Amino acid sequence: MNWNAFFCYYDIVAFVDYYLGDGINGSHITKLLKEQSSDVMVILFSQSRAVGQRPNLAKYDYFVVKDSSALSLCCLYLEQFVDNKFM
Repeated sequence: MNWNAFFCYYDIVAFVDYYLGDGINGSHITKLLKEQSSDVMVILFSQSRAVGQRPNLAKYDYFVVKDSSALSLCCLYLEQFVDNKFM
């Protein structure tokens, strides 16, 4: 797949878990996404609040702790994204 063409034509919201295994984490994925398009919105997830406070993470847009409010926060961020793009 030609990823450059994909990123040119679509607005993207990426929900990325921090711990992905095999030495890959959400910061790696965030960096790759932002290199392809600065317009991509990245929401980074983790069970640990400490992950969101690490200074060396690639620049994500929102950090969400996996707890009882995670779903509500994700809905809010997605609504904001849609409102900003189409309103």
